[in-house]
Amino acid sequence: MLIYAFVDYEGVGRLSKLDLSRYARIVLFVGACQHKIDCNVHYLHPLQLTVVKIEKRQGNNLDFHLAYYLGLLDHATLSAVVFEVISNDKGFTPLVHYLQARRRVCAQIRMESAHLEKLNGEPIT
Repeated sequence: MLIYAFVDYEGVGRLSKLDLSRYARIVLFVGACQHKIDCNVHYLHPLQLTVVKIEKRQGNNLDFHLAYYLGLLDHATLSAVVFEVISNDKGFTPLVHYLQARRRVCAQIRMESAHLEKLNGEPIT
């Protein structure tokens, strides 16, 4: 199973809690005021990582970029590819439901300080 991650780095703040080896592709969205990326991460194979640096500081700017990439890759990839939106921002929930209604397996995952869990509270295994 191929899984693509769309990471709201501005909202989650670090990658060290993620098992990056789960993902075939990672799109990392970095806010305009963020100048460093926590790279203390473990992975088992080379990563396909795209960093999208947001240039302007404005409300929801990063969210709009993430939504654009979700739509772009939804159109460009096979429907069997699973999307995971990694963000603590509840504003992504309706967009995730929209993609699910159109037969894209998509989940929003929030990052807690102690562990990673799905939005409904179930642990990620």
